[in-house]
Amino acid sequence: MANEIYHSADEARVLYALIWRKTDDKVYDRVAAANTFDTYTDADIATYNVELANQADSDYHSVDFPTGIAEGVYRIQIMQQDSDTTDTPHADNDVAIGQGEIYWDGAAEIDLSTITVDTGSIEAKIDTMDALIDQLVEGQGITHDVYPVVEEPEEEVILKEF
Repeated sequence: MANEIYHSADEARVLYALIWRKTDDKVYDRVAAANTFDTYTDADIATYNVELANQADSDYHSVDFPTGIAEGVYRIQIMQQDSDTTDTPHADNDVAIGQGEIYWDGAAEIDLSTITVDTGSIEAKIDTMDALIDQLVEGQGITHDVYPVVEEPEEEVILKEF
C-alpha cells in the first residue's frame, strides 16, 4: 500500500473518498465485511467514507486503498466535508472536488506502464486461427485470405477546376 488515493486541498479541509466499483456503480462500505459494496443511500454515508489524512501540515491528503477489496477497476470520488459538519460526512452538504480510477490487482495498484504484451503469442494464435479457417472452407469452393486485397479503381478519376 502506498497512499494510492490522494488529493491536494487546504490543510484545514477534511477530505474523504468514496470508492465505486466500475462494473455496477456500487459504493464500498468500509464498516461492513471486507469487499462489501452497496447500493448508495445518503443515510449510510458515514459507512462509505474513507478519510484522507493531511500529510505534515501540507496541502497534500492521502490514504491507502483498502486491503479487503478484490481486484478490479474502481472509481474514486474525493469529497470535501462541509465546514459546518466536519465531525461526520453529510451527503447533502459535502462537495465532490476530484475523481479518478484505480486499477487494483487485489493487493496493489496496477501500474499500466509496466504491462507488456507477448506479440509472438498473439501471432501464433492468429496463425492457428488462419489454419482452422482454411480447414473449414476447404472443399467449399471458397478462397480465404488473411489480409483482404484492396484493388485499384478501374476508372481514372479526373478532377476539374471550376
